[in-house]
Amino acid sequence: MAGAQLMLILLAIVTALLGLWQMVNPRGNWRATEGWKYRDPDANEPSETSYGLRSLGGFFTIVMAAVLAGFGMQAGSLGSSKSGSSADATYSDSCDSYAWYCHSDDSSPAPRPTALGQAVDPFSSAAASPVAGGEPVTLFTPVVEGEVQRDQSDSSKQIGVKPVYYPWTASDQPAAFASAAVIDSKVALATLDPAQATTQGAGAGVLGERTYIVVQLSRPACAITSASASLSNDQTYISISVYGLSDVSRCGQSTEGAYVAIPLSDELVQAARSYQAPVYHPLAAPSPTPGSYGRTPDPASGNAWSSGYLSGDYKPTIFESSDRGEFTEIWKDPVTDAEIEPHRLVPWVAPGSS
Repeated sequence: MAGAQLMLILLAIVTALLGLWQMVNPRGNWRATEGWKYRDPDANEPSETSYGLRSLGGFFTIVMAAVLAGFGMQAGSLGSSKSGSSADATYSDSCDSYAWYCHSDDSSPAPRPTALGQAVDPFSSAAASPVAGGEPVTLFTPVVEGEVQRDQSDSSKQIGVKPVYYPWTASDQPAAFASAAVIDSKVALATLDPAQATTQGAGAGVLGERTYIVVQLSRPACAITSASASLSNDQTYISISVYGLSDVSRCGQSTEGAYVAIPLSDELVQAARSYQAPVYHPLAAPSPTPGSYGRTPDPASGNAWSSGYLSGDYKPTIFESSDRGEFTEIWKDPVTDAEIEPHRLVPWVAPGSS
């Protein structure tokens, strides 16, 4: 861009000089440019009117040179503006690609710290959990098991789940689920009567010896149309999907705090057990300082930079849900809980356990 700008300006200067010569000395200009064509230039000299027109042409040449110079200067200004914008964008992008933007003093991007991800046992024992010996809970059986039935009707929608799940395996069968009141969603949809659709103490008989993860719904429902788990193509996550209804005109009174058992095939169980948690970027507790709007403090010794608006990206298990609720109770500890990626599901563990 600088080379083109220089060429335009030089061309404008040369054109302006030629125009000035033509305007100030039209006779000399004619002799230099046209007179050489004649054996006797004096005998073929133009009239005064012709010289006047030539002088006027020189004036317009100067005007054209000025316009050309203006184009050259404008091109240079645009080039500088684009360069500045590009530099700003590069700077902004380089800062945005890090968790905590730039150093407060030198405005240079600071590398986002990383930590080795530690996977947790996806089927850790729930023997000491609230559902191990607690009161029976309500458990929905879906209309379709193991398949995603997205938006089967206007009232069937995805239902969110809470972030903590419980395993059900042949060797670990929490009592609250074994003695659960089971709502058959097919019957609920057919009769609109939860009482007819509910079988008390039927959890163990329904779940049997298969492997499940049992998730709690984050909002009331009266029927579950599908509950499924599917492994991603790159095998980095297993997506948990629950679809159902809460419209009392479709399936009767809704139940709050109910659970749904998500069946897992042998392939999914193996994928969950062999999962390796990826490296993640730890967050520190936010500690904003006065006048630091738009950036965060420099890192303290032994601690990551803080960010009050970034979410964690720690993925301790392979399970996730696109409609996962927030933690309402401590899972391990507040710092670890904040690090967890917003869609990841985690098994129940004793708070404070390593």
